Amino acid sequence: MPTFENYWDGITKADIPPNKSSSEWQTGLHQEWLKILIRSFDIYYTSRKNVKQCSDLKKRKSMVADLEACADAGSTIRSGVFSVKEAFKHLASNDGCWKETIALNQTKFYHEKDWSIFKTFWKQGHRAGVNFMEAFDEKTKEGIDALAKFQAHAQKLQGLSQKAEKLAEKEARSAAETLKTIKECSEKVEKLLWLTARAEEIAEVAEVAGKIKTFADNVEKCSKYVESFNKSLATGFSVADDVTKGYDTYRRATAAGLSEGAAATIAALQKAVEFVPIFGELYSEVLGGIPETTDMIQKRNDELKLAMQQLNLGK
Repeated sequence: MPTFENYWDGITKADIPPNKSSSEWQTGLHQEWLKILIRSFDIYYTSRKNVKQCSDLKKRKSMVADLEACADAGSTIRSGVFSVKEAFKHLASNDGCWKETIALNQTKFYHEKDWSIFKTFWKQGHRAGVNFMEAFDEKTKEGIDALAKFQAHAQKLQGLSQKAEKLAEKEARSAAETLKTIKECSEKVEKLLWLTARAEEIAEVAEVAGKIKTFADNVEKCSKYVESFNKSLATGFSVADDVTKGYDTYRRATAAGLSEGAAATIAALQKAVEFVPIFGELYSEVLGGIPETTDMIQKRNDELKLAMQQLNLGK
């Protein structure tokens, strides 16, 4: 029979079929209670399998930690099953059968969100499943909120780039922070994709994740270049870097009498602004690939496209 480790590591998917539960759990009402817990098992297993295919070790560890935190949500020293982690232990210690004693506080009300993956008419469910699903909802919301944050910072970046040659050192630091925030947004979207994709979509996820990584790496370079304000070009970036195709801009700026630091800032900001619409298009691609896309997510997607057009950054 599967062990706790098999469930926890995503080797075996936990399940509670009617014939594997005690008689008191086989009534229609109690089967309804278990639906959210069984769905939690499915999400945990699929997400854990997805994350294993992420090639970035640091990101993989971070996503595993997030997923395990969701599974541990509600855990307590009291007797009974309050979390998905405790549900795994219960199944492992009972040869894969569900034998929990039914108690008065067995269920909780599930506060379903607009972006929730789990949709149900019956809002009362097993407390372990509700604890997991609400924690998972909060994790996926981080990726969705990143879209609105990206939109605001894209507008800020555009404004800074338009006056790049007049930036004060304080404003240059602000531009660098804006770029770092945009990079963080991209990474949160990637995490959302790995955690929510269906198994059959994982090849596409890996492809899109590669594009996000390229974008994030380039934006990180740009932020470091902008931080080099008032320093020499060599301190800021290398002409050999692909991202410094803005070197011609730098050369013209220095020829016009600007300091090397100011000229480097202009070149870096212009390259950063070129990357922003790439991310805007990529974001649309990512959101289009998320399973069970909600109206709320699609609305965010449409808002992004409109914002890019208004900034003359989109096609």
